[in-house]
Amino acid sequence: VAPDLVGRLSRWTSEVDAFATYRIDEQLAKALDRKVWLPSGGSLVIDKTEAMIVVDVNTGKFTGQGGNLEETVTRNNLEAAE
Repeated sequence: VAPDLVGRLSRWTSEVDAFATYRIDEQLAKALDRKVWLPSGGSLVIDKTEAMIVVDVNTGKFTGQGGNLEETVTRNNLEAAE
């Protein structure tokens, strides 16, 4: 641990599992899931093959405002890039 961060540490003394208390298992599973939901309703689908990793950006329920397809796709892609 970096010396300037030592003050942030404390020893876990509870008999309850820290992973269960802070839902770390759930968060790890969600982070490693193949499909990642975006706040707007769109999603990312991440597939790994021997030759490449493919990231598919889907608009899903995200329609944007005004129904302009180009604007919707652009906003969805920007959100995915964040």
